[in-house]
Amino acid sequence: MEEKNKWVELLLCIFGGFFGLHCFYVGNIVKGILYLCTLGLCGIGWLVDIIRIIVQIFQDNKDNIIKAKDNLEQNIAEKNKEKEEALLKKKKQAEEKAAKIIMQLKGMDGKMYLYEDKIVISRRTFGGVAAFGAVGDRTIYYNFIQGIEYGGSILRILPIGGSANAYNAMSFADIASRDSYTLLISPFRRKEANRVYEFIDEKLKSINRIKLEEKNSNISNADEILKFKKMLDEGIITQEEYEKKKQELLK
Repeated sequence: MEEKNKWVELLLCIFGGFFGLHCFYVGNIVKGILYLCTLGLCGIGWLVDIIRIIVQIFQDNKDNIIKAKDNLEQNIAEKNKEKEEALLKKKKQAEEKAAKIIMQLKGMDGKMYLYEDKIVISRRTFGGVAAFGAVGDRTIYYNFIQGIEYGGSILRILPIGGSANAYNAMSFADIASRDSYTLLISPFRRKEANRVYEFIDEKLKSINRIKLEEKNSNISNADEILKFKKMLDEGIITQEEYEKKKQELLK
């Protein structure tokens, strides 16, 4: 229900309060019927409501205060501002969550940092600089990873578009100096590496489940549209009904 004006409410109460018109105006149907049957609670409720409207404590069916038009516009502006602030706060919380390091792993040739939405591989360690030189951090998002491999001494990420055969053809020396998506693991950090592997693997499984659900949903929607098209051709539903159903399924 849209917000109401104090002055309209006051006029309705003065001239039609005995019949509950001001109550019906703000959506208080039960109270309006009660006033209609009792002539404004024998005039007492009618008088009390006039005073409450004037001092701006009269409420509608959603407990909103009935205000004058200028105050009403200010109230709407304040509510819109509150909504914007709530959205900004929610966005900031999401950004802070995405920026928080969930897990990290130190390898012999660099470090791997795991975030909510991405992986960052840094070579800013002694071993990393020795193997790769002064290079920047490498970032890859989970959506762009097709697989992960851990064999005890190497934790390898295979990005989408990368060739597994090309990776497998690399020598250990090549991996240590060229493969920017791989981390060499010391024997003392294999348990940590295994936890990192399980975390990334679960992330990839979750992404694949979502993609599969979306695919199945699209197939299901396509089947539904074909069913309604058949009903249209058979004259069971009208063109308008078909278009309405089609738009609902395509949303």
